[in-house]
Amino acid sequence: MRTATKRLIVLLCAVTLAATGFNGIITATTSAPAAAVTGSDFRPGKIITDELFYDSAALSAAEVQTFLNGKVASCTSGYTCLKSYRQTSGSRAADAYCKAYTGQTNETSASIIYRVGKACGVSQMVLLVLLQKEQGLVTSTAPTAEKYQKATGYGCPDTAACDSKYYGFFNQVYMAAWKYKVYRANPGNYNYQAGRSNYILYNPDTDCGGSNVYIQNQATAGLYTYTPYQPNQAALNNLNGTGDSCSAYGNRNFWRYYNSWFGSTDAYPVHGAIGTVYRALGGASGVLGVSTSPERCGLKNSGCYQQFKGGSIHWTSKSGAHATRGAIRTEWQALGWENGFLGYPKGDQGCGLKDSGCYQTFEGGGIHYSANTDAHATRGKIRAAWEAQGWENGKLGYPKGDQGCGLKDSGCYQTFQGGSIHYSANTAAQITTGGIRSAWQASGWQDGPMGYPTSNEKCGLRDSGCYQSFQKGKIHWSSASGAHLTKGAIQKAWAGTGWENGRLRYPTTNEVCSSSTKCVQTFQGGTITWTSGKTPVIRYT
Repeated sequence: MRTATKRLIVLLCAVTLAATGFNGIITATTSAPAAAVTGSDFRPGKIITDELFYDSAALSAAEVQTFLNGKVASCTSGYTCLKSYRQTSGSRAADAYCKAYTGQTNETSASIIYRVGKACGVSQMVLLVLLQKEQGLVTSTAPTAEKYQKATGYGCPDTAACDSKYYGFFNQVYMAAWKYKVYRANPGNYNYQAGRSNYILYNPDTDCGGSNVYIQNQATAGLYTYTPYQPNQAALNNLNGTGDSCSAYGNRNFWRYYNSWFGSTDAYPVHGAIGTVYRALGGASGVLGVSTSPERCGLKNSGCYQQFKGGSIHWTSKSGAHATRGAIRTEWQALGWENGFLGYPKGDQGCGLKDSGCYQTFEGGGIHYSANTDAHATRGKIRAAWEAQGWENGKLGYPKGDQGCGLKDSGCYQTFQGGSIHYSANTAAQITTGGIRSAWQASGWQDGPMGYPTSNEKCGLRDSGCYQSFQKGKIHWSSASGAHLTKGAIQKAWAGTGWENGRLRYPTTNEVCSSSTKCVQTFQGGTITWTSGKTPVIRYT
């Protein structure tokens, strides 16, 4: 049985050492705490997804170098930090687990990490985390030669000295990646296997006990085979520090560093054009959050997409990669995604519009959103007419409904906060608002006696009046007279008097017919009576 004194020594070492070693049993905090996770989030049966662990395209060499540069501002004089470390790497022949690796003279650490990951099919992110949790190399400002010799802890058992034949940074990185692929290819040869319950100790001291863990995937099984301990509750309670004398920290720290540096370990790889957009939006800490699906292709026009907690990113070679989220994404979904009339997004979501509005452009139109109107798409000639009057800043404001079609003469319409736009095969898209629109609505819209509008409303008439032309007549409005329709022989007679500028001035009623052969209309200055076959009679008051 391990003595209390011996446990105290282990605990003191855990507090004082500056980096992890011996497969991560001893630790100290060497990076910023992972703000997004707590000890209760740790799942011993699935430390990281297979998709993330074996993603050999996780980072390019340049991205690895940028990451390393960001972790150490400057190195202590007399030491070489990992970001500046170089070594002549060895060559390795291809085997069943890794592709061939051609050694290079004076190769950078970033290049070694990238190329080993690529050759062996292991994530560069995983290799960076491994270097940190074993020797603290990523963030160390004064790394010793010994740390580079034992960089990934390969060949360093918990109960014996490290095997010197595996010394050297390149050797350590390559062998660790190679070994993880060996684990994956031969899962039945090792004590920790996915798809079953495994008894996993908390510490090399068997008196500290352990528990049964159902390992869900091969990456997690590989981590336990490489570092055969799980964190106990004390280690999880103090996630960024030390637990008790029975705590081991290797797999806890792997999970913690990965979450802190690269986002959730319970996610899918994100790279390529979609990854570029994802990182620009803040990655897992940004508006989209963690990935919830792998990248999937085979969409219309050879498109691809990936889903995230807060939205999705779609890509085609023509449209590029763009994210959709929130109410705009919901509207696009309702309209059939890329298979609908909007097609793919061709711009990013922009906000800061009037009334805290947002918008996004698509191949076939656009979607606008505000808190008062929800999200609605605009397209075609109706969208062009809305644009011409100033988008949401014009008198129409935001759309408050989707475009509807199937009207008379293949017509379409869309309602907005301040009015509507109608279009037909025989008329251009025209705007109706206010009193004139209400009068047209009361007459039966396009199915009534006026047909479709053929112009937008025009104002600046006598007494601040306005009018609008329709297929079969006009509607005039003034504040004193209201809005009323004129058409046919009565309108022609009124026009002969000088419209609203003549003695009759504005109409105060619509045309009223007592029969099919006799109608009368009242104006501010008199009446016009029409009888079939006769000249209209004008009477002034």
